[in-house]
Amino acid sequence: MLGDYRSYRLLSQETSDRQIIDCLDEHGLRGATADYWIAYRLTFLSGEHLIVAPDTGPRRYEPYEIAVSGAPRRAHVEHAGMTPPPGFFIVCLSPLLQASVAR
Repeated sequence: MLGDYRSYRLLSQETSDRQIIDCLDEHGLRGATADYWIAYRLTFLSGEHLIVAPDTGPRRYEPYEIAVSGAPRRAHVEHAGMTPPPGFFIVCLSPLLQASVAR
């Protein structure tokens, strides 16, 4: 068990989430949609500076959905390499995630 802890400490921190959060901030975007597992993680890691509402899976916090639906511009975040939704183009790309906005 102690060996597992030591191995875990040697892992480097994955920076894809921070890269996407910072990029969306640079583009002035404060709202986005993503799948359930990405949405709440990015919202938490940004300290709710970026609100990401889930577009798949359970919807657990309606204020996030309201905030994102009322945003003047919003992004869609998904795993890197995915085809953006129709009418969207990629504005942020990290090793694991990408964010796109409507044209």
